[in-house]
Amino acid sequence: LKQLHEDLSELGFKGSYDRVAAFARQWREGQTEWGNSARKRTPCQIQSL
Repeated sequence: LKQLHEDLSELGFKGSYDRVAAFARQWREGQTEWGNSARKRTPCQIQSL
């Protein structure tokens, strides 16, 4: 995350490291929720996506 914040800053991002870390936490939680819901789907439901 430190490297990501540094790279973003070089590209003009003005946010803090804490903002990047909070975004990453939220993104990870969303990935986990999506992964959990995908495991609950049947193969027919997955094909229709």
